[in-house]
Amino acid sequence: QYTAGLFAYAQADFAAAVSWFAKVRTDQTLKNDATYMLALSYQQAGQPTKALAFALTAHDLAPKQLDAALLAADLLMANDVFDAAARVLKPLLATEQPQVLFTYGMALSAAGKDGSHYLNKAKALDPKGYDQKANIVADINRFLRLQEGQDGHA
Repeated sequence: QYTAGLFAYAQADFAAAVSWFAKVRTDQTLKNDATYMLALSYQQAGQPTKALAFALTAHDLAPKQLDAALLAADLLMANDVFDAAARVLKPLLATEQPQVLFTYGMALSAAGKDGSHYLNKAKALDPKGYDQKANIVADINRFLRLQEGQDGHA
C-alpha cells in the first residue's frame, strides 16, 4: 500500500496518494513515513491546512527527522507563523545542515529577529544551495510586491 501511495504521488495523483498513505498509517513501522507523505500529498493537492497538520504530526512522531521538520517549518512560514517555525528547527541546529540553518535564519528574520548568523553559516556550508534558495526567496518577494502594486511596474 505504501508503494502504491508513492506511485500515485509520483504520478501527481494526490487524491489517490492521500487514500493509500492514510491506510498505511495504521502500520507502526510505516506510520511516520506515511504521515510525512500525507503532508506532502496534501501540500501538492493545494490543501495547506491539512498539509500543515500532517507535517506537524510527522515531526512529533520523529522530532529529529530533518525532512518532516523542514516541511513543517516551511508550511508554518507560509502561514506567517515564523516564531513557531523557528521553534521546530531550533533543536536541529546542532546538525549544521545548511537547509536547516537557512530556513531557521529566514524564520528569525521574518519574525523581526537577527537571523544573519544562521544565513551566513548556511552560505558558508553550501554556497550553491544558499544561492538557489536566496533566488527563490527573491522571486517570491518580487511577485508579492507586484501583487501589492509596490514594484513600480504594476
